[in-house]
Amino acid sequence: MSVVLSRLGATTVNLPGGEVMSALQSEVNDAAEWGEPWMDLAFGFHKIAKHCYGPGASLSPMVNRSRYDELLADLQAIVRTAAEVENSRLLSEFTTKNAIATEELETEYGVMFESLPDDVLRRWFEVSAEVNADAGSGGDINRRIYESWSRFHARAIALAPLSTLGFMQSRGV
Repeated sequence: MSVVLSRLGATTVNLPGGEVMSALQSEVNDAAEWGEPWMDLAFGFHKIAKHCYGPGASLSPMVNRSRYDELLADLQAIVRTAAEVENSRLLSEFTTKNAIATEELETEYGVMFESLPDDVLRRWFEVSAEVNADAGSGGDINRRIYESWSRFHARAIALAPLSTLGFMQSRGV
């Protein structure tokens, strides 16, 4: 994320989580990229930041590949299944708690939720594509991961209007 923001012209500062709030309070930092509304509410960002921009979301389980490869096949299957179940559980939990937190932040704390302008999002996606392509040029494994991800990404984007996105847009959400 910081690479994309830097290429878009922002000055990014990576801070330990415990320092983000004080950097905002002291106006050392103008903004923070933290997470979803549920986490923003828990950390109290609404006390000093009244604007929250989206869209944004990412859930990615991470596994040490060399350690994973050392496991027996049955244990690898357990890790894969656990990651799949946890990702599904997290998505459900975050969707529910983010919806509740968004309502609370808006109604009780006056936080305004806004989408980034279309031109900003378009440029963000362009720069993100450049960053991803650059990461894919770092060797054979990087290239293979990038190519696999790119195929998935293209398919997911093509499917979006016919699945959840299309359904939500047809309901006027």
